[in-house]
Amino acid sequence: MVAMMRTWAFAAALVLVPSCGGRQILDLPATTGAAAGASGGVGTGSAGMFGGAGETGVAGASGAAGAADSRCGSVPRMLVDASSYPVTPGAVTIGVSALAVDGLDLYYVLGESGTPTSGPDIIVPIKAGAVMRVPTVGGRPIQVAGGYSFSAPLFTATSMILGESTIDGLGVDDGAIVSIPRDGGPQTTLVNPGTRDSLLPLSDQSPLTDGTFVYYPSENGVEAALASTDSPGTQPTLLTSESPFAMGISGQRLLLSTAEEVKSLPLGVGDAGTETTLATGLPDGAMAEAPCGSNACWLSEPFVSLLQIDLAGDPPKTINLGSSFSSAFNMVSDGETVFIEGAAYDSSFPTTIVSLSNDGVPSLPIVSMPQGSRALAVDDACLYFSTSAGIFSVVRTAVGARVP
Repeated sequence: MVAMMRTWAFAAALVLVPSCGGRQILDLPATTGAAAGASGGVGTGSAGMFGGAGETGVAGASGAAGAADSRCGSVPRMLVDASSYPVTPGAVTIGVSALAVDGLDLYYVLGESGTPTSGPDIIVPIKAGAVMRVPTVGGRPIQVAGGYSFSAPLFTATSMILGESTIDGLGVDDGAIVSIPRDGGPQTTLVNPGTRDSLLPLSDQSPLTDGTFVYYPSENGVEAALASTDSPGTQPTLLTSESPFAMGISGQRLLLSTAEEVKSLPLGVGDAGTETTLATGLPDGAMAEAPCGSNACWLSEPFVSLLQIDLAGDPPKTINLGSSFSSAFNMVSDGETVFIEGAAYDSSFPTTIVSLSNDGVPSLPIVSMPQGSRALAVDDACLYFSTSAGIFSVVRTAVGARVP
């Protein structure tokens, strides 16, 4: 296990769910959603290796469920039982904040909180979290980082990159970005903590990478730092003073969602400050970005819609998701197909996940569940998601699957 030096702040509200194994299990909205999915391997929008703490899939082994391969089947299979999550002393709630796929490994980020304070202003103390990995075929979970609060992991050919921020009393302190070798070894700090150029610890936006640079929100705006460990801690480059609601990478562009606008910047630092406005007059509240074919898709939670932004500059297209959801709150993409999680109209299974075809028509529900954590990941065959019971996989072409 690699000892980590900082922790990531979970800015989203914490949601308590029924107790499990003598302690409460908490599902946290993902800080990155689609961003986590897009950052790792094959389509991890907000993603290694999750080990199935129990091979007790909801319907037994994946083979009995009609598996596409050994990773998943048409019936949801439990990869990790929530009762196996590591817990630090003093934590009363724990939950999954992000999932990401890297090759044949699934990574999951855990966040914890302490006992809420009493009084008119209730504060939920943030506790240390952990980054875990498990094989997508199931197996023993392995903790790869702990003791702090983390963003969704990013992956390059040689390393895993994490955003971290320290715990300070009831809240969090400054953030750093570190790199950990894939084959093990000490971490290297890419972005130093404690300055205005540090990672913004309370941001809902996790860092992103194109393999050469890491892009992240700071007090100054959006900055880029070298992803290579050859020159660690070098001064980051300020790309824009904008403070976007959401960020994403599509092709050779860094996309930013600001108030009613979507803008793009060239990847890299050579053209810092060169912004292009792709769309204006959009509904406020864009919360996740993912590539969808030749377009970029933005999820707008308040309006239960998906916005397709044409990168060539044509007018954006709005896809109403109201037939599938009363609200839509998470999205992940493999670069072509978009998977969306939201609140369904079925009170018995109020959370559902659908896919979106190229013509903008939502599929029938792939899988429905009593409550989701808003953490999704996808690879070439499987969709991965979490509930208060644990982490599951299901074949991405499933129709009408249910988690009790």
